[in-house]
Amino acid sequence: MKLEVRVEMPLKWPENFGRTLIEERLNQKAWKKQLSVYVTAVGKELELLGASVVLVTYNERAQDSEKDPGVAVWYSRQRSKDTSWQRVLHLDNPNPTREQIDKAFKARVMQERCHPDQIAGGSGGDAKMYIKLDEAWRNAKAYLDGDNPYDLKNCLPMDRYVDVRQNMAGAKLYLQHLRAMYRLGNPFVVEGMMDRGLRAALTTGGESHV
Repeated sequence: MKLEVRVEMPLKWPENFGRTLIEERLNQKAWKKQLSVYVTAVGKELELLGASVVLVTYNERAQDSEKDPGVAVWYSRQRSKDTSWQRVLHLDNPNPTREQIDKAFKARVMQERCHPDQIAGGSGGDAKMYIKLDEAWRNAKAYLDGDNPYDLKNCLPMDRYVDVRQNMAGAKLYLQHLRAMYRLGNPFVVEGMMDRGLRAALTTGGESHV
């Protein structure tokens, strides 16, 4: 599926994220590319990290963007529609409870000795197996909940810099570092940041749909 990237104004900042004080904003004058270039780059980085839909928001009017140059990149991560989670988690129940899914996941992790703490302790487990089991666990819950992969449940906010273009460039670099962490062997941290650390609701009490 081709990644869908939308741009909307004004800025939609997540309520549970703090803001950078005006006097603490940085000016990276070397980031001179057009805003559209950074928007495209952000979309590409998120696509490589498994995003299915991206919504980029910022203030367009000069007066508004000068006062608040922040950007907020909302995204969803598409879940697999297959049912291989049954085989991976050794679950033959086609309609398991969340408790059964959790129990099966924990049992398989213990069986494979692949929890990050176990691996760090010298269990000999495979980190790739943990990622596989974690993905199956998430897909099983998504299947149970009828999860819509187009719900924008995650957000990367950035207002560390003095203008919209620089904040978009900062978002791109942040995502590049996440991908580097994944390649260098820290997938657990990356998955946590993508699916839990950056979780937010676009509007109070609800989610946005693209």
